[in-house]
Amino acid sequence: MLIAIEGIDGSGKSTQASLLYDSLRKNNKVFLTKEPSKGLIGVSIRELLHRNDLSPMAMQMLFAADREEHISKTIVPKLDEGYHVITDRYNLSTLAYGMASGIDRKRLEGICYGIPEPTITFVLDIGGDKAYNRLKALGKELSVFEKQEFLERARDAYLELVQGRQNCFVIDSSKPIKRVSAEMLNTVNEHI
Repeated sequence: MLIAIEGIDGSGKSTQASLLYDSLRKNNKVFLTKEPSKGLIGVSIRELLHRNDLSPMAMQMLFAADREEHISKTIVPKLDEGYHVITDRYNLSTLAYGMASGIDRKRLEGICYGIPEPTITFVLDIGGDKAYNRLKALGKELSVFEKQEFLERARDAYLELVQGRQNCFVIDSSKPIKRVSAEMLNTVNEHI
């Protein structure tokens, strides 16, 4: 299975991805990865996140290019080897963050066209104010994507994108970590 964990920054994606990985690897072959990837394009994206001199579409095209490399060099080979792959971010991030940046949804869907669909997508939902407070508490410099107003727009985009999407589960990530984790694990176990 390909399991995508999506949501705005500060929603708990990385925490929940790690917890799901730890739970599943007891009885399964599981591989945990994330986007931006550790590849050349992903590393470049991480360096560009704190700059504001790229157009929003150029930034989303870089994310899509990184995903293409990530799929061909990591995700598909691991799936072919019999692993369940958990990815912290995937195609809904490009759509939601691009829409929050003011880019037309159809244009964004064009750069995501043809990529493998996840078996399960989890969207961890939390208000932009709560996510922003979590991010501020980390004490790091916030990127343009981590400002409260942007987080609110990205959340709205995610909630729009999940409408009618199969095998996509919205989970309230303001709940205690263990409850969110248990809900996700139960859903995955129903699909294994």
